[in-house]
Amino acid sequence: MAAIQPTQTQETSFGSSRMLWQFLILGIGTLIAMGGGALIGLTQQGTWVVLGIIAVFTGIVMVIRPAFGVFVLVAFVYLNASDIIEVQFGIPSLNKILVALIFIGVLGTRLVIRRKPLTFRSTEALLILYGLVILISGMSGSDPSAAFTNIIDYAKDIAIVLILVQVCDTESVWKNVQWIVMFCAAFLALLTTYQMVTGDTSNTFYGLANAPVHQITENFDNTRPTGPLDDPNFYSQILMMVLPLCIYRALDDAKPRNRIIGTVFSGLIALAVIFTYSRSAFVMMAGLVFLIILERRMNVFKLVIIGTIILVAAFPLLPKGFLDRIATLGGTDELSAAGSQEASFQGRSSEMIVAVEMFLDHPIIGIGYAAYDTNYIQYSSRLGLDGRLENREAHSLYLEAAAETGILGFASLGLVIVFIFLNMARDRERVRLLERPDLVSWINGLQFGLLSYLLTSIFLHDGYVRYLRLSIALAVSASAFVDALARQNEEKRKKGLKV
Repeated sequence: MAAIQPTQTQETSFGSSRMLWQFLILGIGTLIAMGGGALIGLTQQGTWVVLGIIAVFTGIVMVIRPAFGVFVLVAFVYLNASDIIEVQFGIPSLNKILVALIFIGVLGTRLVIRRKPLTFRSTEALLILYGLVILISGMSGSDPSAAFTNIIDYAKDIAIVLILVQVCDTESVWKNVQWIVMFCAAFLALLTTYQMVTGDTSNTFYGLANAPVHQITENFDNTRPTGPLDDPNFYSQILMMVLPLCIYRALDDAKPRNRIIGTVFSGLIALAVIFTYSRSAFVMMAGLVFLIILERRMNVFKLVIIGTIILVAAFPLLPKGFLDRIATLGGTDELSAAGSQEASFQGRSSEMIVAVEMFLDHPIIGIGYAAYDTNYIQYSSRLGLDGRLENREAHSLYLEAAAETGILGFASLGLVIVFIFLNMARDRERVRLLERPDLVSWINGLQFGLLSYLLTSIFLHDGYVRYLRLSIALAVSASAFVDALARQNEEKRKKGLKV
C-alpha cells in the first residue's frame, strides 16, 4: 500500500513556516549588522556588545530549535571550546550554560509542542546509578568540596546524554551529530598537519592547535601536537574515537561526495595521530584497521598491497624520530624494556600500584571520587618508587575508578559499558530486520570509536573524561534512534501504510 503523502495545505503551511523563519533570521541578522557597525564606530566596547547580541540571539534559537543547539553543544565539547574561551577571553563555563539552554529547549519542544514523553531506558538509568555511586563516594571522601565540583560536571555530561537521546529520534539529526564530530576532528587534524608540515607552531589558532616540545627518544626532542588539550596522548585518543566514523563513511556512504570527504578526513586524522608520536594510539590505529577488515570480510592480500603503497607514499610525511620511537615499544605505550629504569616508568608503576593499594584499603566505596590525586603522595611515599613529591593521577581510567569509587563504582561503570555494547550488537540486527542495512556501518563506527577510547584508557586516566562521556552519548544515541525507527515502522503498519 502506498504511503500517504502530505496534503497541499500541509506542504504550503510547512513552506510558509520555513520562509517566515528565514525572513526572521535575515531581518535580525541585518539589524545586528547595522546596529553593530554603528556601535563599533561609536564606542570602544562595540565589538563586545555585538558579540553579546549574537550570543543572546543564538541562545534563543537553541531553545526554540534544540537540534541546532545540540550541534553547537557537541562541537563545543569536542573542540574543548569552553576551556579555550575561558583561557583566551576570561569567559567561564559556557558548556554549562549551553547544556541548560538546550535542556530547557528539549523539554519544552518534546513535552509541550510535540506532546511526546521523554525517552528514558535502562542505559540512562545505569548512568544515573553510577552518578549516585560517585556522589556517595565523593561526599564520603577526604575532600567533598572538590568532589562536588566534579560531580556537577558529571551531571552536566549525563544531561548531554539525555539531550542526545531525546533529539536523535530522527535520522537526519542522528547522522548530523556524527558529521559534526567528524568535521571537528578533521578540522583539528588539519591545523595539526599544517603546523607539522610547515614547521610553523607559533600560531596556536587561539588554543585549538597547541604544539609544545616533548622528549621523543632518549637523545631527541621534537614538537608533539596536543590540539586543544594539554597532552599529546589524550589528543591522539580523542582523534582515534572519531577515526572509525570517518573510515566507515569512506567505505560505505551512499553518496560519492561523502565517501570522498570520509577518505580525506580519515587521512588527516591518521596523520595527526602519527604527528603526536603516541605509541599506544599508533598500535590502536593498526588494530582498528584490522578489526574493520575482519568485520567487512575484506580481501586481506589486496589490502596488504594497498597498505604497502600507502605507507611508501606516506613515509616522507613521517615526523623525524617517529620510527625510532615506535621501535621502543615493548608491549604498551610506555612500558619499553629500554626505559624500565627511567623515572617516568617508575612513576607510572607507582601510580598504578598506589591505585591498587587504595582500592584494597577502601574496597566498597573507594577513597573518594576525584580524591586519588590528593591522596597519592601519602601512599607513594610509603611505596618509595616515585621521587616526585606532587599530586599524580593513576594513569589508568579503570584503576583510578576502582581506587576512587571501589567495587560499587567500578561495577556500575562496567555495567554501563557492557549494556552499551550489547545494545549496539542488538541494534545492528534490528536495522537489518527493519530493512535498513545501510545503518549498520553508522553503528559500527560508533562502536569502534568507543572501543578505541576504552582500550587507550587502560594506560590513560580520566584527565579529559568529558570525551569518554561524549563517546558514550553518541553510542547511546544509536539505540535511541533505532528504538524510534522501530516505533515509527510499527505505527505505519498499524495504520496500513507502506514501511
